[in-house]
Amino acid sequence: MYPNFHGIYFRSIDEAKFDVIKGPEFKLFKERLITVRHLLEKHPQVVPGKRAELIQAVFSEDNIQRAQKIFPPKSDKTNQPGKTSSLWSTITGFFSGSRETDEELLKKITKSVSDPDFLLQLKHVDDKDLEAAIQMAVDLACAQLLSSIDTAVKKMTHRVLQMQQEVCRTSMQREIEAEQRKEVGGKLADFIHAINEVSARRGTS
Repeated sequence: MYPNFHGIYFRSIDEAKFDVIKGPEFKLFKERLITVRHLLEKHPQVVPGKRAELIQAVFSEDNIQRAQKIFPPKSDKTNQPGKTSSLWSTITGFFSGSRETDEELLKKITKSVSDPDFLLQLKHVDDKDLEAAIQMAVDLACAQLLSSIDTAVKKMTHRVLQMQQEVCRTSMQREIEAEQRKEVGGKLADFIHAINEVSARRGTS
């Protein structure tokens, strides 16, 4: 019924950008989770007490400098051979030669990991110490996506209503024009018939 609906639908989906999670809270949790994972992968042998201190420093205090000081200078090690690396540890390797500070490096890593890839990676993180933070990140993402979907549906609904109104106006205009043509055609036929009658009477008089 509405050929333009296809274009409206895909335009609305494209504008919604569902692959980007909006909202500063999610961005903050994403950056902190990547920071914690990055530091834990650099220091795989850290003891439980130090792990808790690290997570506290990053999530509660947002203090990367203090988190780094938790580890002895010579304990900076990469993952053990054969251990499957995560998405962000792989990306970290691409920046390994950088002279930037860890804060600048981690911001670059965070931006280079798309939100869908980040959320997918979280599904494979088996770390009791990070469960609450991971669940919070997922909850924030779901809430933001629901909000984005709601906004997209409202915009789409408005556009569809506008399209329907335009189609209705066009259809009504066509019907009116057709009725007018029919009425004019009928009057014209009556007029011609009347002229013919007058001409016939004159011819016989």
